[in-house]
Amino acid sequence: MGKIIENVAIEAYAAKGKAIARIDGKVVFVKGAVPGDIATINIYKKRRKYEEAEIITLESASGDRVDPICTHFGVCGGCKWQHLNYDKQLAYKTHEILDHFKRLGGIQPQKAYPIIACDQPFEYRNKMEFSFSSLRWIEKKEDLLKDTSTSGALGFHVPGRFDKIVQINQCHLQAELQNKIRSFIYTYALEHHISFHNIKKHQGLLRNLVLKNTQDNKWMVILVVFEHPPKIINTLLTELYEKVEAIVSVYYMVNPKKNDALFDLQATHYKGEKHLIETLDTKHFLIGPNSFFQVNPKQTINLYNAIKTLCNFKGSEVVYDLYCGAGTISNYIAQEVKQVIGIEYVEEATQQAKTNDQLNKTENCTYVHGDLAAVLTDDFIEQYGSPDLVITDPPRAGMHPKVIAQLLKIRAPKIIYVSCNSATQARDIALLKDVYDLISIQPVDMFPQTHHVENIAELHLKP
Repeated sequence: MGKIIENVAIEAYAAKGKAIARIDGKVVFVKGAVPGDIATINIYKKRRKYEEAEIITLESASGDRVDPICTHFGVCGGCKWQHLNYDKQLAYKTHEILDHFKRLGGIQPQKAYPIIACDQPFEYRNKMEFSFSSLRWIEKKEDLLKDTSTSGALGFHVPGRFDKIVQINQCHLQAELQNKIRSFIYTYALEHHISFHNIKKHQGLLRNLVLKNTQDNKWMVILVVFEHPPKIINTLLTELYEKVEAIVSVYYMVNPKKNDALFDLQATHYKGEKHLIETLDTKHFLIGPNSFFQVNPKQTINLYNAIKTLCNFKGSEVVYDLYCGAGTISNYIAQEVKQVIGIEYVEEATQQAKTNDQLNKTENCTYVHGDLAAVLTDDFIEQYGSPDLVITDPPRAGMHPKVIAQLLKIRAPKIIYVSCNSATQARDIALLKDVYDLISIQPVDMFPQTHHVENIAELHLKP
């Protein structure tokens, strides 16, 4: 136990969903707090410029607090804002984006459109990944500090603990069938004495479970095991496939590594279809075991429509789609423009983009595989032509400096920058601000109950 302080007023939210109090002029980040709370807190970590704390007793609850619907809230580390009124979630997300642009980028948009809310703030995800562990974290509040363990868990990592898993009985972020599938596998494993992985000892058969679904309730199951599966795993997957009608695709992966990364593993098709097909408006997209796809499909339609609105296509544009992934944006805008040139680092994604073109009978998209920093050169521009518009949707780390330098050389009339990390987005746009004006931003809430948010920035070439 650290330093206990009573009657602390929680003033505001900071980055990454943390709440702020100030004690003797020093910033204190308080876990699980809501602005407007009055609480007794325990300061458990001290730094030169700030301190970190947790709530011991809530003396007076903020009017913005709501009761979390999840029994695992505060333990699994997933929905950090489930105790916060949804309208306030939206307001704080918008504030954080504007703060990043002002504080980190030294810029402000000429117009900030209201954030596009998600009309389904629960059960919106189309993919969830769970971990098995022989080291189970006991959730009882009186036992949390004792780090008590028992055998067998299927759920999420305890924040800050790579080796401990919270047993999840019900998750509210994916459709309810996810809970049924997970419960079936967990119970079957216990009844048949199938070992759960121990990452410290590097042994135990069951490692991870990935569940994907589409809006029309088709499901894919991907079971990750430590070694080539024995017959008992085949029996498990067969029974699951036969008993849950909505499961149309089953895979397994073998992961003998000392980490849980799945992107470099080969997926073995076991039962059913090889792909799911998701529909966004009138477009169809294949989803495989290793496919990247936006996790909130209903809100993805709103995101892509917002992109089209800001682009304001005339029909004659040549568009560069940077970090194009499986070509979802390219396909979505293709009928609005003359030509789309997509560039993507992951070769498998570019192959899938071409397949999606065939699925949608799209004929005006071209995909180039390679590292954008190396591919987007003067020779590339000469080959494919100077773009009328650039859409860029980089990973959380943002764009490579060489890509930004090339954009400054290309000087396309308009850039649409889509990002799930407004801090790196603001940093990158600051490097473009001598040549481009930040006309507008359009936040889109893709991730309700969390502090994460998607943002679209519209940039115009200066006159």
